[in-house]
Amino acid sequence: MLEVLLLRHGQTEANLEGVVQGHGDSPLSCDGIAACYSMAEKIRGFNISKVYCSDIGRARRTMELIAEKLPYLPRARYLAELREIDFGRYTGRLKDEIMPLILRHKADTGKSYPDGESGDDLTRRTERFINMRLKRDNGATILVITHYGVIETILRRFAGCSASQPVTIGIDDVFHLVFESAGKVDFRLL
Repeated sequence: MLEVLLLRHGQTEANLEGVVQGHGDSPLSCDGIAACYSMAEKIRGFNISKVYCSDIGRARRTMELIAEKLPYLPRARYLAELREIDFGRYTGRLKDEIMPLILRHKADTGKSYPDGESGDDLTRRTERFINMRLKRDNGATILVITHYGVIETILRRFAGCSASQPVTIGIDDVFHLVFESAGKVDFRLL
């Protein structure tokens, strides 16, 4: 069994402006900072043995703020495989401007963004991360701080969310997933 507490980085200034960040970065907003403290409270009662975090600044800052409230957490391992999808040349553009392109890429997951990644690339690295955790962290409770695309991929690939079901992640949502030995995954929103 593996228990995973999965959360998205705090809201950023770019999120507020509707800017696609991908591998780019932006400071956390005031509401994003407050949400980090709220997420810390939601995970306070768990016996977390390992912490994995995207190496992008907004996720790192989220980890720092959570650690302020939960100083007993193990030191985080910062991993590139937990990064958001690389939107390549579309990084920094307004989401509303490129939404038709994003939807085409979601429909054709093998198609890469120019100078970026494909949905299949994101799925492979996300699956690699989870499968490694299932092998190496069996029996543990881990905290994973990442991005919307990684969370969406985990929920679709491992927790049974269908492609037609929208994945919505609130500003301070924490997903609690339990990977059981028979391959079953139970999840709930904290």
